[in-house]
Amino acid sequence: MELSSGAIFNLLKPNSTLISLPDIATSLGKICRWNGHCRGFYSVAEHSVLVAWYLRRKFSSGRFAILGLLHDAAEAYIGDITSPVKEALQGNVAPVEGHIMCTIHAALGVQPETKIEAKIVKDADNVLLMTEAYHLLPNKGKWFDIDAEVDLSIKLRCFPWEIAGELFLHACERLKLLKVDPGKPRWMRERYSFKEVFDE
Repeated sequence: MELSSGAIFNLLKPNSTLISLPDIATSLGKICRWNGHCRGFYSVAEHSVLVAWYLRRKFSSGRFAILGLLHDAAEAYIGDITSPVKEALQGNVAPVEGHIMCTIHAALGVQPETKIEAKIVKDADNVLLMTEAYHLLPNKGKWFDIDAEVDLSIKLRCFPWEIAGELFLHACERLKLLKVDPGKPRWMRERYSFKEVFDE
């Protein structure tokens, strides 16, 4: 597949040298959560930043914040495949998604998550899922069989895709995953307070 940078990416043989955070941010910024069945536009990029923020607030850990920020990064290459669709496909997506996630971690120098870490990130992801459902879906997630509570302290901003992508890149910069070339124009994030979403 061709990426926003122009790179050609092989889904079945992912190459770590082609992993680009701007590519990931651009794609996740444009992908709407809930397969688009939500009030307004709410991106995977904003969701990812909020999972990172939630984990950093809970554990004061840069490691967990990084894992939270990147937990859906493979969706930049395979799309946001909803849980019901994954269940219908009987796990056939998991090997491809898992291989791409391993490639992303390797490209960024991030140690693969342990089973315990994966459970902690998934629990945080579920808190965001229930909170998003409460705010953005008609039935507020009332019929979901998920062991997680709504966290009303989490603010969903539903940023436009450009801002959501820039917010994701800003989080990458703060977490030392990305270095910014001072000679290049600043991102539009200057117009928005990053502190409103992601603690210093």
